Amino acid sequence: MSDWRFEFTDDPAVERDDPAMDELERRLDTSADRVGRAQSELQRAVRELIPVVQEASVAGMPVGRIASFARISSDDAQRIVDTGRLY
Repeated sequence: MSDWRFEFTDDPAVERDDPAMDELERRLDTSADRVGRAQSELQRAVRELIPVVQEASVAGMPVGRIASFARISSDDAQRIVDTGRLY
């Protein structure tokens, strides 16, 4: 989805005076901003999680216990241990 491109033109012929539509556009824009921030925060959290999971594994903590503390599935914890990646 990140490679999608949208082009909008401000065509006065299609300008409207519709407060409900203006409100929807504002809400969509606000939601899009929040999604962008949430995605960035999630990526940052995953980058922080991976080395901690690996360190716990090297220290001898069982994968199930790592998963429980990290609040991820055992499969995800094992994937991190095996590949160094969550996805």
